[in-house]
Amino acid sequence: MPINKSTVAICLAAAFFCACAKKAPQPAAPSETPSPNTVLARVGKYAITQDDFDRKSVLVSPDYQKFVATATGKRQFLQILIREKMIVAAASDSEVSANPLYRQQVDQMKQDLDNRLKEFQEYVLTKMWLDSLTKKGTIAVAEDEIRAYYTKYPYEISVSDIMIDSPSQATDLLRKAKAGNFAGLARQYSLDADSAKNGGKLPSFIVGEFLPELENAAAGMKPGETQGPFKTKTGYHILHKNGENHLSYGQAHDRIAMLLEKKKLDDYLNSMKSKYPVEVLDANYKYE
Repeated sequence: MPINKSTVAICLAAAFFCACAKKAPQPAAPSETPSPNTVLARVGKYAITQDDFDRKSVLVSPDYQKFVATATGKRQFLQILIREKMIVAAASDSEVSANPLYRQQVDQMKQDLDNRLKEFQEYVLTKMWLDSLTKKGTIAVAEDEIRAYYTKYPYEISVSDIMIDSPSQATDLLRKAKAGNFAGLARQYSLDADSAKNGGKLPSFIVGEFLPELENAAAGMKPGETQGPFKTKTGYHILHKNGENHLSYGQAHDRIAMLLEKKKLDDYLNSMKSKYPVEVLDANYKYE
């Protein structure tokens, strides 16, 4: 995190006062704890409150914080803040306050903070709502559900994929892929850049973790087999099944719990579509 000039000024001044203070014993600070809103000093139209004092004091070194806890330290540190506030007051009254660049930077910061606050509000709201659904049992997953799913799917599947947007090209690529060099074709033609650079290889998945159209097809394929094209919302796919890997219950447990919870949440959201109708307005973002 970059250190601003105000912090540097406080730290330098704090170091000076701390050195001076070590020359004589310091009296103990008063035991009363003032309110955060208590005004400690005024500089023109600006007030320095106890909250301002406390927030600034944590920016200095631990040694100086101990000094600030003394009566003399409090007085000296307040003088630092008074000097800082005088600089702010003078700058505020200068022509700089009307500078377009200053306003631009302040407006950009306000926008950034507003966006961060909005994201934080949505995150906390969503997390608490999901927690409430779990407590109510709406999306809770029982151990016997995980065990039953594992009994049916005790393995993960490894596939490679070529994704394209043309059905005719998909048919032509399927013929070439069956003849060999699937990885080379994926690197050259696949629209999925992340998997293309790995020869089309995708992360291994348990049935339920991947696109239903593709995982069902892959589950029915033999290792080493290439099939397609399979149409999904994202395009046309040619799959090559690399193999299957058996998982222990411990290895699969959390993944199965997560995919079952996701399925329950999806079902719950689907039940509310009439309450929250969705309409994609830009044609460029609509699925065919």
